[in-house]
Amino acid sequence: MRLAFKTRPQNIEWPVMLETWRELDANPRYESAWLFDHFYPIYGSEEGPCLEAWVALSALAQATSRVRIGTMVNAAPYRNPLPLLAHRPRLRPRHGRRPGISR
Repeated sequence: MRLAFKTRPQNIEWPVMLETWRELDANPRYESAWLFDHFYPIYGSEEGPCLEAWVALSALAQATSRVRIGTMVNAAPYRNPLPLLAHRPRLRPRHGRRPGISR
């Protein structure tokens, strides 16, 4: 059985998200890790912070060493598919794992 974890990059401070991903990356039960791609919080307070998915993934790729990383959702209205696909190879050299994009 393959397990994954997903964190919502909203209403959370960066140090908390970073520590969560590092802790779960160290757990061999998890194979992959995911974020969603929204520009504002979709749950709770809309005034709270919401980390941009691809920027956060770049930083999390530096901080993790094992899990495959990706986004669960990439919204077509504000993500042109061609530049989005260009982002994927930029993550790979940093951590040596294939980045995932949900289908």
